[in-house]
Amino acid sequence: MTIILEEGSGHEVLIDRVTIGKGSPNASGIGGSVSVPAALTIQRSDIRRDTEDQQAVISLQVQNAAGDVDVRLVGNRISAHGDTQSGAGVRLDLAGNGRARVLVANNVIWDTASCDCGAAAGISILPESG
Repeated sequence: MTIILEEGSGHEVLIDRVTIGKGSPNASGIGGSVSVPAALTIQRSDIRRDTEDQQAVISLQVQNAAGDVDVRLVGNRISAHGDTQSGAGVRLDLAGNGRARVLVANNVIWDTASCDCGAAAGISILPESG
């Protein structure tokens, strides 16, 4: 699944009780970018990635020039089970002058970060400095 919010403002996206990648040999997880004021919630979902490419199961770039971006990841099951080159379970790249409010709570993150590379961890939050 890909989420791209680059134009307009005030978007509210809710992904609730969705299964992504179950039973797929090339499951690709969730990726995307938010560069305008918006709210993105992913909750109570089962998300899997198995692509052997060192990418995160959930990877979001938040690069907002002005305004607020709210990201909520709550109560999900996040896995790269079977992927011998998996990246982070959750990776958030934060940049720009706007404010990002991020809540990552009550998720089960397992069998991720097997690539032993870069910012591979269960949860990686990478703010831009300066």
